[in-house]
Amino acid sequence: MRVNIKSLPDPGAKDYKKQGQYQTVSQRMSRLDWEQLEALYAGLEHDANLVIRETLSQGDVCPTIQRAADLRYVGQGFEVITDLPAGPYSAATETTIKQAFEESYIKSFGRLPPVGDVEIVNIRVALTAPAGGGALETKSTKISGQHAQVGTRPVWMDADQSYQDIPVYDRDALTTGQLVSGPAVIQEASSTLILPINSQAVVHQTSSLLISLDASRGLQATTELPLSVEQI
Repeated sequence: MRVNIKSLPDPGAKDYKKQGQYQTVSQRMSRLDWEQLEALYAGLEHDANLVIRETLSQGDVCPTIQRAADLRYVGQGFEVITDLPAGPYSAATETTIKQAFEESYIKSFGRLPPVGDVEIVNIRVALTAPAGGGALETKSTKISGQHAQVGTRPVWMDADQSYQDIPVYDRDALTTGQLVSGPAVIQEASSTLILPINSQAVVHQTSSLLISLDASRGLQATTELPLSVEQI
C-alpha cells in the first residue's frame, strides 16, 4: 500500500478552524480490507483532532467530522471526491459507499458508465471546530525582516528585458505581519514564490501568505483580517 499524508489547514477560516488530512490507499473496493480502512480513517481523524486542539486557544473542542474519498471506476484517469457517511466502516458499508459515489458521479457527469469495480484512490477527513473569539495560536521565530533575506538571485524581468538581482527571503523566517514587496523571491523547501514588480505579500496570522498583484490597491484580503504590518 502506498502512503502519502499531508496536512491541509484552511487559511481562510475566521469563525471556524478546519483541519484536513488525506492518505493515498489505491485499492479496489472488491479487494479492500475494511478493518484496515477503518483504522486508516480513525488515524487521520486522530491526527487532525490533535492539530485542531493545538491551534485553538480554547480547551474543550468538539469538532465535527466529515469523511470523504477520491473514488473512480477502475481504469479511469480521474477521481470524484465523494462525501461519505460517518464510520465505523465494515464490509456492510460497501453498498452505502458505492451509492454515495454513484450519486456524486451522476451529479458530475450526468450518467454512469458500464458497471465496473470501484477504486478508492485517496481517503480524506475534515474536522471543523468553532474558533470562538480566540485567535489561532501560531508559532513564530520572531526574526526581523533583515534576517529573513538570505541573499539575491538573478531573475529575468520582462518589463526591462534583462536579468536583475532581486532579494530572496526565507519563508520560514518571515513572521506574522511582515510585508514583502516585489520584485522578490520567497523560497522554502517545497516551493518557490516569485513576486513580480508592484506586488506585495504579507504574512497572515495563520502563517499563510496573502498576495496582492497591485500594490497600489493594497492587500484587500486583509480588510476583514486587520494586521499590524512590518515593512521589509
